[in-house]
Amino acid sequence: MDEDDESVPAIERKLQTVSTCSAVLDLHFSPHQPEVLAVATSTGAIEIYQLHLVQSISLERSLIVQAFDSAILALSLAWHPSLERPTEIAVSLSDGNIALVDYSKTPPVQLVTEAHSLEAWTVSWSNLGRTSNDCVLYSGGDDSGLRAFPHRQLRSDIRPDEDDVESPASATAPIFNTKIHGAGVTAILPIKRASSSTPETILTGSYDEYIRVLALSPMGIWKVLAEKRLGGGVWRLKQIAGLENNDTPLPTQSPHYVLASCMHAGARVLQICQNSPETWSIDVLYKFEEHKSMNYGSDATFLRDHEKGKYPSVVVASTSFYDRELCLWEIPASHVI
Repeated sequence: MDEDDESVPAIERKLQTVSTCSAVLDLHFSPHQPEVLAVATSTGAIEIYQLHLVQSISLERSLIVQAFDSAILALSLAWHPSLERPTEIAVSLSDGNIALVDYSKTPPVQLVTEAHSLEAWTVSWSNLGRTSNDCVLYSGGDDSGLRAFPHRQLRSDIRPDEDDVESPASATAPIFNTKIHGAGVTAILPIKRASSSTPETILTGSYDEYIRVLALSPMGIWKVLAEKRLGGGVWRLKQIAGLENNDTPLPTQSPHYVLASCMHAGARVLQICQNSPETWSIDVLYKFEEHKSMNYGSDATFLRDHEKGKYPSVVVASTSFYDRELCLWEIPASHVI
């Protein structure tokens, strides 16, 4: 079966529910400050929360940035991977644009550019080097397309009708594809490369309910290495990798643990393994189905026991759209390391 079965254990411990001012479509903990959480809303605002770990685990909203018109939905966000830009966030919007927002600056919106002819459902950074200029921003849209913007191009004038964006793996091959996915591209998660010679590999999610492993050839062509149906539109994918230094790539053969937001199907914890250079496997480990409406956003961070110096559990925040709920739950860290 492609869909996960009833033998997958359900999460039963919920830590907190927070009522939000508008519907939530995405959220991510900062890779630079793991206790800071950014939330994308349906009214064009970016909300910043603080995770408190003293005595009990709780979330508190610290900032609201009304970055865009309230009629525009902030559909996804991605923290910049470089320490040079710790408060910069890429945002994709319902009008097809993508934007860069830095909530420590005035004005906070640093750039807006058109990326897709329909809704820009998702954005994701791939850090291919040691500086911010080595980063590539991927976007996926309702036009079923994958696009890529090298960071240096985001700082210049980009024409949205150009399909010859240079691939991060090739100086000449374009990276634009509308043929792999059976519906809109809703999630993009780059996998850390073991070396500069390793092909760029990403995970994608789509309205067609599939998660896919894609590899980019030296000629700039995407190849599907694995795919699995998850029972709901795969709206978001987030790697659970809080124990590793962001600058240290995971070994090629290590499993990758991924949190998937699957809309009406709830959240899934996945194990994705590379068994050979061109053979990958995807398995469902856990599912969370407490949400009463669409699960659009989820993220995870490791809860550290400072006295023992260990990570006893993984704390997960997941959201649902129509009932405006944010749920906090946990799984044993030993299951995902």
